[in-house]
Amino acid sequence: MGVKLAALALLLVASIAVAAPRVVRGVVTHEGSVQPTSGASVLSERGAIAVTDVDGFFSIQVDTRDRELTIVANGFITRTVRIVDGLLKIGLAQASGAEV
Repeated sequence: MGVKLAALALLLVASIAVAAPRVVRGVVTHEGSVQPTSGASVLSERGAIAVTDVDGFFSIQVDTRDRELTIVANGFITRTVRIVDGLLKIGLAQASGAEV
């Protein structure tokens, strides 16, 4: 009985470690330039939200099941990007009017 209980405890600890959220970092700029996009909202598939700082940087804690982020900013076309390892570099295209 003790061995089964120890194995179950080990399994629970392992599943908690695997399910731990991760932090994704990135920078949002105006498409085709290095000009930062401050105040952009970065949204995960499961409801996490971050806002870019004055330099366009963000840090967001996402669920391990999240695969994409959606970036929304006034005056720009909304963009969805795939989460990858490393710093995400995301360029937003300016909206022409109909998209705003």
